[in-house]
Amino acid sequence: MGAAAAHFGIRYANDLTGEYSKYVVDSIDLLNAQLAPHDMSFFFDTIDVHQQIIGGKHCCDMFGWVVPNGLVPDFEPTWLAGEDEKLESYNCYVCASWEDRDGMAYAAVDGNFPEEAYA
Repeated sequence: MGAAAAHFGIRYANDLTGEYSKYVVDSIDLLNAQLAPHDMSFFFDTIDVHQQIIGGKHCCDMFGWVVPNGLVPDFEPTWLAGEDEKLESYNCYVCASWEDRDGMAYAAVDGNFPEEAYA
């Protein structure tokens, strides 16, 4: 396990290093902005190999947990501790794939949430 990162939704500092760190940060921030009106937050796990720039923003397809904000106080300490096996009970692990919608980045989220959570 690495040192904690100082960026919401990113668990380890080593997730912010390397060639794709800008993609990771932009993607997490964009997805959290998309989820905020639905009172949900994204917690990063890993990226996929697909990266692109949409509307000047770095976007990478990624995997992680989408958690209702009311559950964040319970979820986040376990997530930060790297105890992923304990997170399975939340049933909120998703894949977010980025789409270009007229020059705007939009995350199509594949997970166990109602469609309106991602509109």
